[in-house]
Amino acid sequence: MSLLKEIERNKANVDTVFSRFMELRKVEVKEHDNYRFFQLLCETIMWIDITNEWFFKNDKEDYTQRRLKETTSINGKDISYENLLLGIRFLFNTIKHNMKITNISKPSINNGFLSIRFVPSDEIDMEDKYKYEFPFKKPYEAYKAYVENEKVMDILRPIVDFLRDYFHEYEEITIS
Repeated sequence: MSLLKEIERNKANVDTVFSRFMELRKVEVKEHDNYRFFQLLCETIMWIDITNEWFFKNDKEDYTQRRLKETTSINGKDISYENLLLGIRFLFNTIKHNMKITNISKPSINNGFLSIRFVPSDEIDMEDKYKYEFPFKKPYEAYKAYVENEKVMDILRPIVDFLRDYFHEYEEITIS
């Protein structure tokens, strides 16, 4: 497949990440249908991981450096996109390999406001190999350190923005 076709395909991935994320926001705010939210959250995580892998495969050196260097602030902590994307990779592996999984987020009420948070890792029923063995250990540790118990939207919004910004820069450099 030509590089131009690959870029067009990845643009569709990036657009899908954004559209699933926006749909997820609507479901969280308006109706909070648990099943629909879970479905959209899993789809969003899948598309984030696919897009992340595409960049890693096609622009490994620059993309890896950006993920390591660039950070976002979540609850006063500066977190690299590398760690956030590893945490999302853990969730993707969890969804992909664990047929018993029923949820990766839960609602909480704080000062009368509903928020949806990622569940603690000890509430995710999975085999130990997905927590402690290579290549799963690093994503699991990133999830525990940076993603669990955080608001879903606080984690996903900066990742979606990072992927979209990176794609637009990559597209401009590659096509020009």
